[in-house]
Amino acid sequence: MTAENGQRPGGLTLWHLMMALPWVAVGIVARGQIRDNSFLWHIRAGSLQTEMGQVLTTDPFSFTRLGAPWRTQSWLAELGYAWGERTWNLAYVPWMVAAAALMLFSALAIIAYRRLRSPLGVTVYLVLSTILVVGFLNPRPVIFSYPLFALLVLADDDRRLRWSLPLLLWVWAALHGSFIIGLGYLGLQWIRRREWSRWPELVACFIAVNLTAHGFGIWDVLVEFLGAGEALNNITEWAHPDLLTLPMFPLLLAIFGMFVGFWRGRLGPRDLWVVIPFLTLAFTGNRSVPPAWIGLSFFVTAGLEELGRVRTSRGTIKTPAAAVVALAILIIPLVVPREQGIDPGVFPVEAAELLTADRVFHDDGAGGYLIYSQWPERQVYVDDRAELYGQVLVDFVKARGGMAVWHDVFEEYDIEQVLLRPDDPLVETLNQVGWHEIYRSEDFVLLNPA
Repeated sequence: MTAENGQRPGGLTLWHLMMALPWVAVGIVARGQIRDNSFLWHIRAGSLQTEMGQVLTTDPFSFTRLGAPWRTQSWLAELGYAWGERTWNLAYVPWMVAAAALMLFSALAIIAYRRLRSPLGVTVYLVLSTILVVGFLNPRPVIFSYPLFALLVLADDDRRLRWSLPLLLWVWAALHGSFIIGLGYLGLQWIRRREWSRWPELVACFIAVNLTAHGFGIWDVLVEFLGAGEALNNITEWAHPDLLTLPMFPLLLAIFGMFVGFWRGRLGPRDLWVVIPFLTLAFTGNRSVPPAWIGLSFFVTAGLEELGRVRTSRGTIKTPAAAVVALAILIIPLVVPREQGIDPGVFPVEAAELLTADRVFHDDGAGGYLIYSQWPERQVYVDDRAELYGQVLVDFVKARGGMAVWHDVFEEYDIEQVLLRPDDPLVETLNQVGWHEIYRSEDFVLLNPA
């Protein structure tokens, strides 16, 4: 018997095992060390806002842009991060990541089941979703936008749940600036379905996002971000996705499936109102792929269904063997060695202890760690806030590459020490002009002037 014909299988099938993949992936990711520099500076932003009793509207962390207008888009997440650190140090991070990820995969499972009505179809979709999304499951605030978007997609599809849309968008706007994607999705679905009578509901959603701590200033965040195109081009996560790599293969398969869905009439011309914008979003950068996948979820599942129904195997693992295998799957994440704390291969934990100068030239990853570990005693040269740094970040990339602009950068900001990776071209350039190394490891080099 198979699960597809409505009868209960006699044992544990391959599809049951595949259904456990999200749990295994989430469990393994959550047990890893902290490698996201953005998360670290968000903690300090939360601590500062708690002390001030208001959200940040200017930069407090860098000596290159100190006092420049800048609104922190994730104030609610930052307050939570700071509270979590005060209460549990960094021990709460794995649980936070796991909770957000499990909420996301649960919502995606419901979305897939509403379309496919098949445990097999849900399993295939969850496997593809896991492959695509797992690399983005890190503790930075954007992780909350994924389950919120999936819940918004569910609420929009069910008339009984649409009352919750303004609340979901308020929370999303307080957590991350990508809330605009949710507003865009609702607007596109409004056009696609021609539900013109829903306009008061959409107005309520728009009003809700303007009722966060920043008020209408929340739109300044988006304007500044859109104006940081040149700086974003220097950040790997905003590079265009390569569909021929394994992590992006599900997107390639989804595109093909949707094409077949249109060809066979499963999807219609009106669906293009949503499909085209969200496919375009996916190709704007690696970081845009997860929200694009979520926004396309109902259309992707329809396309996958048209690729053909794969039948479950008649071969099953009988009890008690089924129980043994199921138990093994459940404990896999628990037996993976847990790496606690901050990854010293990603962040300059040892090298930072040797810093003596106030003005240090370093990359954006080191900047996030230095804000977390040494601010306010030390301000940073740059971190990953591309919308704030703009030309500073562009000049940094050129200087790190050993281009002649490093002379001007060092002079403009009175650079007194340099903390970089050993393979950064500027390290060799500085050695040639007389700078000397006072620390070198496999991952970091610290240099002083001659």
